[in-house]
Amino acid sequence: MEQDEAAAWTVAKRIKAVLDRARLRRPLLLHGRDATVWSLVERAAEQRLSTRVRLEDGGLLPDGTTAPANAVLVAAAVALVESVADEAR
Repeated sequence: MEQDEAAAWTVAKRIKAVLDRARLRRPLLLHGRDATVWSLVERAAEQRLSTRVRLEDGGLLPDGTTAPANAVLVAAAVALVESVADEAR
């Protein structure tokens, strides 16, 4: 629920640390809400974590325009994840 990117990432890292200490080996889903949706999609791609986007989490596209449907958000997320993967190569 954090709206500040740094605060949201700090919370996510703390949760991951607790899970790591407990030796829980499950897929992790990282996603933001409203102001942090796209930065956390990018962080998830960088960290090779699962992510999601949907209108209920935030209705804006990376360029700030309103998404008309979930499919448009998903397409934008796929493009962002692919661009992160391309940069890593």
